[in-house]
Amino acid sequence: MLGTAAAITATPPFGHAMRSNFMLAEDLTTFNFGGYGGTPKPVFEAQMNYIRQMEADTGEWMNGATGYRGKISAVRVELAKLLKCSADDLVLVDNASNAINVLLARFGLTDSPFNATSPLTRRSSAPAVLLDLSVAYGPFVGYYNWLQAERGVEVMTVDLSFPSTDAQLVAAVREALELRKAAGLAMPAAAVVDQVASVPALKLPVAELTRVLHEYGVFVIVDGAHAVGNVPCDFSSSGELTNVDAWFGNAHKWLMAPKSAAVMYVRADHHSGAGEVGVWPEPTVVDSYGDDFVTRFVWSGTRDRSSFCAVHDALAFRASVGGEEAIREYTHGLARWAGEHLSAVWHTKVLDSGPSQANSMLNIVVPTANHTACLQVVHTLHASHGIYVNSCFQLDAEHGAIASYFRLSAQIFLQRSDFVKLGELVPKLLAEEAVRA
Repeated sequence: MLGTAAAITATPPFGHAMRSNFMLAEDLTTFNFGGYGGTPKPVFEAQMNYIRQMEADTGEWMNGATGYRGKISAVRVELAKLLKCSADDLVLVDNASNAINVLLARFGLTDSPFNATSPLTRRSSAPAVLLDLSVAYGPFVGYYNWLQAERGVEVMTVDLSFPSTDAQLVAAVREALELRKAAGLAMPAAAVVDQVASVPALKLPVAELTRVLHEYGVFVIVDGAHAVGNVPCDFSSSGELTNVDAWFGNAHKWLMAPKSAAVMYVRADHHSGAGEVGVWPEPTVVDSYGDDFVTRFVWSGTRDRSSFCAVHDALAFRASVGGEEAIREYTHGLARWAGEHLSAVWHTKVLDSGPSQANSMLNIVVPTANHTACLQVVHTLHASHGIYVNSCFQLDAEHGAIASYFRLSAQIFLQRSDFVKLGELVPKLLAEEAVRA
């Protein structure tokens, strides 16, 4: 049996009353939940109970009927219900970086499932070309560069400019593919596209992007690192993810699970086993061959899987404070209000182009053309005012010509007054930086 999240004495309203359920420092206001998430106290305590169970009888925990295997199997069923898909298409991995390495582990190799005749491909000899977007997560870009240097993979990056409508974003991808086709160049074998980009943190039109990429025979991997718990993730026949080939999402971010917990989806017709073009996908630590997709990921050496088990307790906590729709309604609404408020106070703008791109994060232009000063303000906010904004970001002329903007997270322990305070402080601190300059 899975554990139950520790009882919450009362369901507090969203806002500061919710802070008592988190382990936040008393003097800290954080606007970066999208970076590393935050584990509620009941979920953390549940994880500690799993660790105690592991240490009390390690052999039973690793291999027995009451150990972690049954628990994460139940978690997969719960996640499948949330995501509206089959549990047989889901496995748990450490994080998004683990997932993308698993999915592209053999990309560019001669025996890669992406360039041989198999259920994975739409052609018999797919070239080693990988498509990504200019908003790709930085460490992923580093991995793609490694694939390019070590495997000879060609990385085709589609430049996106913001603000842009969904139609303009889709058109940019189609135009890039058409230009490549007209030039007689090899088409991408696979593409990695964001469901919610990291910076700027905008929800992208995944269903439309998938449809266009499939028209050109491209295998579509969706980066949902910022998605699950933030925006609806729906693999049903009517959902926006129904046709994607593979997807992954971090559970430790918006779903509030402990660190090192993520879910990876691979569509059923893409699971392969022994006797085909190798076994795909494989965990990063391989110690079995020919097992079914789910079984391959159950065991990869001795490690602490308490974070996987505690995904159950994160879902239970979220249910106890109102559930998925109520949480999203609050965080999306707070982000939308904060964007409107800050853009009015600072006389700037937000970078989304409408509700379809909205999520629990907002991207607000900072009222300065001095990026160095903005970085110093970020430091001062944390060091002197107990306010954590992860950084300020830029968009060059090709991608939007924005000198500095903040990516701010709205969460259930934040409220409007937090954004009001930030709105008052930033212009003052920028003015002080101007005087010092």
